[in-house]
Amino acid sequence: MEVITTHTNADFDAMASMLAAKKLYPDAVVAFSGSQEQGLRDFFVQSTFYAFDFAKIKDVDFDRVTRLILVDIRDPNRIGPFKKLLNVKNLEIHVYDHHPLSDGDIRGDIEHIADVGATVTIFVEILREREISITPDEATILMLASTKIPAPFPSLPPPPGTSRPRHTSWRRGRTSTSFRTCSPGS
Repeated sequence: MEVITTHTNADFDAMASMLAAKKLYPDAVVAFSGSQEQGLRDFFVQSTFYAFDFAKIKDVDFDRVTRLILVDIRDPNRIGPFKKLLNVKNLEIHVYDHHPLSDGDIRGDIEHIADVGATVTIFVEILREREISITPDEATILMLASTKIPAPFPSLPPPPGTSRPRHTSWRRGRTSTSFRTCSPGS
């Protein structure tokens, strides 16, 4: 069993990164490691995005987990009950993160680490390179998380480390189901 998770007190980048990771690991279970930030909880209550399939921790069979996919986190003290998996022999760990390495951080069998503004930016680039299609709802979440700019302010320049094609698409008000259709000059 594969499980995708993130840090406790998850923020928008963490949630969007979990959704993007699900595109790379379609058979994985997606579960928050603990609580979410108030803003993220409010977002779920006030939007239709609650329909995404998140499992509850109590529904994760920890004895069957063979691969742990960590997004937006490498600190073992911030992954809640998933920390106990770190001692499981032959557990495969994949890490996607934008934070600098610190002493004691989790190291993965596969690591995608980049000095960018948000972890979701790493996923957007991977999805685009692999030409993996996304839905308009997924595109909206990924764009909002990568820019961290509320929707009423789409004319602001993209923050450092964000993908220019994504920002261009959003600025022009396009809805695209594939990142490959978004280009800076389009």
